[in-house]
Amino acid sequence: MEKKGAQIVVCTGLNCTYNGAPDLLKALEKKLGLTPGIPPPDGWARVETTQCTTRCADGPNVDIDGRPYIYMEPEKLVSLLRELKRRG
Repeated sequence: MEKKGAQIVVCTGLNCTYNGAPDLLKALEKKLGLTPGIPPPDGWARVETTQCTTRCADGPNVDIDGRPYIYMEPEKLVSLLRELKRRG
């Protein structure tokens, strides 16, 4: 069975947006070439946005392959995804 790329979901609800979700999306695009809704040519990841992950007090929030990450920062997210890509 062919492995699908990692699924990255960035919350863009009000609290997450206020606390830095736009910075997360900018870092994904600038440093990893990942844009919501547009898979990269190698298919290693897919980025989506959602209006709420139900963890509003802990934003900005990101889910990676269903695993929640709270209080996410751009450099931490980039580092985490680079490691994920490296591991394949």
